[in-house]
Amino acid sequence: MTKMRLASIAMVILALLMAVTPVLAADPVPGKGNTDVVVQNTNQSQPTDVKAVYYDTDGNIDFEKPQSINAKGSHIFKAFDATLGDNWTGSMILQSSEEVAAVAEILWTEGSSTDGTTAAAYTGYASGATTMYLPFAVYSKDSQFTRVTVQNTEDFAANISIDYVNREGGKDFTTTDSIPRFGSKTYDLSKPGGAVPNFSTTSFWQARCNEGQCFWSGALKITATNNAKLTVVATNHWRWYAAAFNAFTAGNATNFVPSVERRCTDCTFNGGVWQGYSVITVQCLETSQNCNVVMDFVKEDGTSSGTLPEKTIVAGGALAASTRNGNDWEYSWFNTNLPNPWAGSAVVRSTNGTKLGVVSYSIRPERIYAAGANGASTSVAGTETFLPSAQQIGPCPDTNFQFQAFSIIRIQNPGTAKANDVDVYYYNRDGSLAFQRLNQQIDPGKSISQHTRVDCSSITVNPGNNRNWLGAVYVKSDQPVVAVLENHYWGNRTFMTAYNSYSVNR
Repeated sequence: MTKMRLASIAMVILALLMAVTPVLAADPVPGKGNTDVVVQNTNQSQPTDVKAVYYDTDGNIDFEKPQSINAKGSHIFKAFDATLGDNWTGSMILQSSEEVAAVAEILWTEGSSTDGTTAAAYTGYASGATTMYLPFAVYSKDSQFTRVTVQNTEDFAANISIDYVNREGGKDFTTTDSIPRFGSKTYDLSKPGGAVPNFSTTSFWQARCNEGQCFWSGALKITATNNAKLTVVATNHWRWYAAAFNAFTAGNATNFVPSVERRCTDCTFNGGVWQGYSVITVQCLETSQNCNVVMDFVKEDGTSSGTLPEKTIVAGGALAASTRNGNDWEYSWFNTNLPNPWAGSAVVRSTNGTKLGVVSYSIRPERIYAAGANGASTSVAGTETFLPSAQQIGPCPDTNFQFQAFSIIRIQNPGTAKANDVDVYYYNRDGSLAFQRLNQQIDPGKSISQHTRVDCSSITVNPGNNRNWLGAVYVKSDQPVVAVLENHYWGNRTFMTAYNSYSVNR
């Protein structure tokens, strides 16, 4: 049987067709974008034949590329290797003889960030769904905006509706559109027209304008009204950063966020000097029942840092917690319970059994980059976990911060039983073993980290002091786990991406 993973955003993007205007004078400009897709063969003993099929926005096949991938191996389908031409946008379907995992990595250049560069990544979908949820969507004038890409995986046109629910829980708009068979459309929330409403007409926008910053923020529900199967990905663009999130097909009462931080030299509210902070956004995925939500924070050493007070989220709505300024929770709680410097994880749970969707992003202002990922749950955990794109490039030991690229892997146990045997394997692109770290343990709800720069002396993916490794990671555990991988780039241009693992039980 043919199996596939779906990558649902433009493979080559010309983000904004406008001149770059002075900083703080207009909305952020991402620049020109290219998307590479990294594919990992999940079969540990058999090679697989993969065909990448590139569809334009109208659903026409513009390019196909076959590739054989060894057992345990991986391959990069590079945007520049596809003969698609400039300004091409579209989507991809991967067809394979064995099950594969995939991650799309987007790099924007010539934008309004300091070095002109931003980046993001997201995980491919195994299948589509008729209803998908996006917990985080925003248009803030001159500050940030979200782009939402919807892919139709069917051989017939998809009729869709989009509900826009603001942070106060009010449904401001419902818009409709049609997407061609195997086609895709991108909705830029900074550009009203068609299925994108004019947020400046809402009372939510006007109230924020009166407070000094004009913006709309909320959550989206995207539904195929004719039962077509969709995939949805969002990219969020700040002037200096970008992040990507997968939409949710269904929620869970308990969700895990493996990477949360709060680091600052001056931790002043809505100011100060910050090295890193995180924002966790949670959406109530119920149609009529409200969700009662709390968040538990766990320090890296496994000790509890406390629980955020319970809040109620209306059906379809969303709230956010920022370790920098609180957002919809009180800033004072974070200042008291997450003393600087703090790093760890979070558990987001409903106290009334309702279903939640969670996304998070971390911003590191000193490095001028950010990355986002989805919260995970036991429903997506597995005893086999795959991370298609990892790296270790630079001198070891790195005494002068000369590393060019590295990965931080955070593995979390979302279950109630202790994981007593967690094995992490680093594979070269050809499927040969580069390094392994065996027999690790993870307590329930806790996480462990693998850092290819800080731990370069012990993570020896290739010999010598000059590391130059690109490959994939495979985690085998006696209990289902989830993982998030961050890729950091410190070369001539600095940027960061993060993506969720693909896990299976078999």
